Amino acid sequence: MFYRNVAKWLLWMLLLPAFLWAEVIVELHLINPDAQVFPLGDLDFTQTGVNQDYFFVLIRNTGGNTPDPVRIQLCFRISYNGTVIATGASNPFDLPVGQDFTFTSRQLNEGTAIIAGQTVSIDNYDVDVDAVEGLRDDILQTGRAPSGEYLFELGFVPDGGDCQSGFVFTDPTPDDNQLHITNPSTLELLFPGRSVSENNIEEIATIFPYFQWISDISPTADRYNIFVYEKFPDDQTPQDVLSHPPILHVEGYEDNFFQYPTDPSPMLTSGQVIGPVRLLEFGKTYYWFVESIVPTGTGTETLESDLFRFKIANMSQTATNTNQILALLRQILGSEYQGVLEDLREQGFEPNGNLTYEGSKAEMNTLMELLNKVIQGKARIKKVEVY
Repeated sequence: MFYRNVAKWLLWMLLLPAFLWAEVIVELHLINPDAQVFPLGDLDFTQTGVNQDYFFVLIRNTGGNTPDPVRIQLCFRISYNGTVIATGASNPFDLPVGQDFTFTSRQLNEGTAIIAGQTVSIDNYDVDVDAVEGLRDDILQTGRAPSGEYLFELGFVPDGGDCQSGFVFTDPTPDDNQLHITNPSTLELLFPGRSVSENNIEEIATIFPYFQWISDISPTADRYNIFVYEKFPDDQTPQDVLSHPPILHVEGYEDNFFQYPTDPSPMLTSGQVIGPVRLLEFGKTYYWFVESIVPTGTGTETLESDLFRFKIANMSQTATNTNQILALLRQILGSEYQGVLEDLREQGFEPNGNLTYEGSKAEMNTLMELLNKVIQGKARIKKVEVY
């Protein structure tokens, strides 16, 4: 045993000089580093292979002090919350000096990655789902990798080395090798309106309402698609309403709140308007929902909210005029003057529908036009006086 260990040590000493001085760099880049969902197949837990790429690799031999090729094996492993759950090793190959070689995860799995005319593949892939307590059950129940931190590493060893004990990691940009998987599942609408499953239809008093929703998708990666539809008199079911083109369709919106545009060609802080936009009208009913675009390891998944509906109150209703005026005043005055408005209401003052603008009697449309100017930045409130 002693002599065998000495012989093995001497062999390593002979290999190490060429191995160390070759200066091999292996860079792994995840294609979707913000992924929050990873289907089971993408992690290849079942060794069935994946049909899309979830990382790409650049490998080079900078030469160091020797112009000779170096013969190595690639070593692959995945860690879950710091525990290694999957490992693999490639066939040996010669890596020449001064050339960059790139390949993808799919090429590596399928054995179609080519380096200097040599086919390279992960020949020995092993998964230990029992390395972490409960991991197997989570995978079987959901078909997804459970929430947590996943680290993808691709290194190398000299030909004849052991990936388990001799793993050499030389990735100069390791930050893009890690995924924080959250498996978001919540997308709930807050307002305006209520679910179409409820009998009552909520009325609102403004044609420029704020839409808001909540989701457990990470704020650093959330993207939303927003859809608003008008209900026509002949529509009997939600499917009838959704069969019409939306009056507003926004894709790739980044926030979880949105104010309905004040003109048909709005300028958005994020996202893109798809198709024409129609303004909301008093007395009409509208349906809306939101999709959350969740990044995965190989693309995106879509999480869809419930369907909400609301009605905009009719302007001719005197009782509703009070609510409409209050809603418009809140939007015009903004948060800076909300206290003034609330103090008046606590003293018993309520809008009575009699509006005066620059000394002349005005209608509700005057308030809406003023709000439109404030929202568009064409006017601003400099001072509020109560007398």
